[in-house]
Amino acid sequence: MYELRLDTGTFTLLERGHNFARYKGVLSKPGVLDYPELNRKELIPEEELFHADTKRSFRGVPMVLTDRQNLHPGKIDSDNFREHIVGALGDNVREESGQLVAEFTIYDRETSRRIDSGELSQLSIARTMIPVEKNGSHEGKEYQVIQTNIRGNHVALTPRGRAGKDARVLQRTDSKEDKMAVVSYRADSDGKDHDIPSEVAKDIEVLKSKKEELSQSAKEKDDKIKDLEEKIKTLSGESGKDSNKEIEDLKRELEITKALSQTAKQEADAWKKKAEELQTLKPDELDKAVKERAKLIEQGKAIVGDSEDFSGLSNSQIKDKIISKALPYPSDMRSDSITDVVREAQFSAAIRLSSALATKNPSGIRTEERGDSKKDYRLEMHNWKGDQK
Repeated sequence: MYELRLDTGTFTLLERGHNFARYKGVLSKPGVLDYPELNRKELIPEEELFHADTKRSFRGVPMVLTDRQNLHPGKIDSDNFREHIVGALGDNVREESGQLVAEFTIYDRETSRRIDSGELSQLSIARTMIPVEKNGSHEGKEYQVIQTNIRGNHVALTPRGRAGKDARVLQRTDSKEDKMAVVSYRADSDGKDHDIPSEVAKDIEVLKSKKEELSQSAKEKDDKIKDLEEKIKTLSGESGKDSNKEIEDLKRELEITKALSQTAKQEADAWKKKAEELQTLKPDELDKAVKERAKLIEQGKAIVGDSEDFSGLSNSQIKDKIISKALPYPSDMRSDSITDVVREAQFSAAIRLSSALATKNPSGIRTEERGDSKKDYRLEMHNWKGDQK
């Protein structure tokens, strides 16, 4: 017999369109859950949660709201979905870092506004399952029931505080009691949950995403290398000036591609390392990270503008905005040549240039920067980069 379960999850903003907002949500993770109202604990086995049928059942399920009394609408079906639906879960339901995750889209503007204000900051995942009574222990936690045949029904957006700190959203919070929200984040390095500031969690996600992007870029370049080597091999069997020239051109392209592939792999490893380091920060290091975040936002508002909203951005994205405004990269610089070291050097030079201009213009009135000033700071950035080798 199927029973309904309501569990909690987190979500973070991905993009905002004209009439929609898209988010990434954590639906569940394996482990033992406590259900006080049933006076028992239940195990969600990894093989059940990540089963193909379970993931398939969550595809396209409706996103709904709790009512004004913060009561869950219960099971959603064809008779009542019109009263509650504000969006839908996407089709890419998948396992990621030991969690069941998916993107979802909110089409209702009022709901998006309530998310932005911090009023709606958690997910409540409704799913049915067949309970199997069996006592056991999982990672030191005892349970009395195993959940099987897990099937998604809907996902609700709920106010903060409904289910405690483990369910807090990774997006901004406007709570006066929390200068920066704390979220429970599962680290890749040890598979354990750590309480870390939400803004740090956002940076971790960006770093991991960048690592995946660079890994994919390296793979594409490796495929191109194989293709070029095959072409060179084929042409080497032919004779003539035209084929010799084409071989030389291909060899030059091959060397460039190999260098770019190596750079992408090194950068991917570096981004992965940065993400792992953030996941295991100690309390004093977390405090330092929070202060650095606050300072970065202050710098961003001073350079980009007070009206700029940085709440949905990671530290890396804020730095990119500052660079774009204060000291853009040279127009002839390829994007794949912008390494982490180059970005940090450019950001440092952008801050120094902005400080110098502010000193010359203490009134705060924006003036036109001289082209040679930017040239000087780009040269300084280049020299700084060389010093780091």
